[in-house]
Amino acid sequence: MKWILTVIFNFLVCIFLLFWGFLAGYNLRKITARLYDKYQLYLLEKEFSKTPYAIEMRNDFFGGSTPRDVWKKFRSELQSGNLDRAVNYFWGIWGDEKEKGRWKKYLEEKKDSILKYPEKLVFSKELLNEDLFDEEVGAILARKENGKLYGGEIVFRKNHYTNLWKIRDIDVDEDFSYSLEEYYKEAYKGFENFVHWKFTEEEKVEQSKLITQHYYRDKMLVEKAYEILYGEKLK
Repeated sequence: MKWILTVIFNFLVCIFLLFWGFLAGYNLRKITARLYDKYQLYLLEKEFSKTPYAIEMRNDFFGGSTPRDVWKKFRSELQSGNLDRAVNYFWGIWGDEKEKGRWKKYLEEKKDSILKYPEKLVFSKELLNEDLFDEEVGAILARKENGKLYGGEIVFRKNHYTNLWKIRDIDVDEDFSYSLEEYYKEAYKGFENFVHWKFTEEEKVEQSKLITQHYYRDKMLVEKAYEILYGEKLK
């Protein structure tokens, strides 16, 4: 009887050792893979840091210490009518005169509309209860005019070389006064009138539903942002 117990005990010890050996090997492989990924990222960053684009980023001190700070500075330049300085707060214009010109043209067209939105910002991640601290963050814009609800989004990105925030993208004045039924009909009509591709009836319905779902999500965010910004419920 004693030798049977000994065999069972030794068997269990072997199983235990094999299990922990496998686990240790698995964790070692995971650690090695992570170290390799980090090393590859380091090599890419090292190569990128030598490019003219990265050099421009290191020497770019237009921006803000926070997204709210850069938004305030950007609006101040717009209010002064200084579009040449305002455009410097945009991301990705380093050494790219074409991109700089594109944003300046946008500001010439949208300056007055942008300034109709309040200086206060409501971040989309706050509305979605997500972690706000990231290298990129979006804020929801909202306002009412002539009984219609207008909104948009401004996206901020951090320049990790200078630790300053810049504006990566801005989109304003989408009309959120449509009902879901009205918006679906407009989306469906768009697919019907699309000349470069013939959609089947099923495709038109499915794509129109998908677009309307995105519209509904954005509309809910804009309505929430409006209530926070102006302290009143939408009627």
